[in-house]
Amino acid sequence: MKILYHGSREHGLKRLEPRKSTHGVYVYATPEKVLALVFSSKCGDDLTYGLGRIGKNNPWNLVEKIPGAFEKMFSNSSSIYTVSDETFKDIHTVFSEVVSEVPVDVISEEYCENVYDGLLKAEKDGLLNIYRYPNKPANYSQDGSYVLDKIRFYKNKMNKEFS
Repeated sequence: MKILYHGSREHGLKRLEPRKSTHGVYVYATPEKVLALVFSSKCGDDLTYGLGRIGKNNPWNLVEKIPGAFEKMFSNSSSIYTVSDETFKDIHTVFSEVVSEVPVDVISEEYCENVYDGLLKAEKDGLLNIYRYPNKPANYSQDGSYVLDKIRFYKNKMNKEFS
């Protein structure tokens, strides 16, 4: 059994239930605690920030796309839940995350008073590089075309759901 992490704004959970999301009805988890922290923000998505890395052993790059977004997105408390990987599978969601179609029991919970402070600590620990708008990594090449890709994705999804 390997350990995975799930970030949530909800505290005191003993069991994680699948919820509807972009990819289906799942419980999401990641083998990387820092990603669980990023995913426990109170709002935001890939239109407000970029997340990626080059090479598995390098820190993640968290890139702010809208000035001041990080203060709003990450100004909440969260819980990082530890779960077993037994029911999880990889559906290739782009990030280092896996999904479970069934409820998952919580092994432990770590409370984080302020997600943004937690991210700053992760940066200090070398797990994350935070780029505040307008700064970005030298190799960061998003030109805005991702917005069109996202619109196409949701349009196709809606066409399938209402057909």
